[in-house]
Amino acid sequence: MNRTDATSDGKCCRKSPCERSGMGPCDKPASTNTEPTDALNLGDDHYIEFVAYSDDPRTGGNVRHKTSAGEPCVGWVTFAGGAWAQGFAPGSIATWDVQSKDPLTLTPSILCRACGDHGFITNGKWVRA
Repeated sequence: MNRTDATSDGKCCRKSPCERSGMGPCDKPASTNTEPTDALNLGDDHYIEFVAYSDDPRTGGNVRHKTSAGEPCVGWVTFAGGAWAQGFAPGSIATWDVQSKDPLTLTPSILCRACGDHGFITNGKWVRA
């Protein structure tokens, strides 16, 4: 995950798509805090911070969690059919199906490429794989 998209003060520029990394709307946390106030607490020290893109208020989300060493980490999930996903050829990026919005259920499982954290978001909760 490219972490070079921060402004000089270390905060995310929040540009969609990210101009520096070319990844999702933003792949750098605004801070190292894994407990964002505008996110859904999934339990087990996992949070999903929903991200808007174009006219889609929930095109995907930053999954904030801690590594096995207790360090903050964040991964990006793109919701299938969302505005962000529609900007790519079908099958060219990983997407997750929103089985339920409330409580949130996504499929398939989520594997963080940065730290190896692996689990599911089922019925609004993080379930370790």
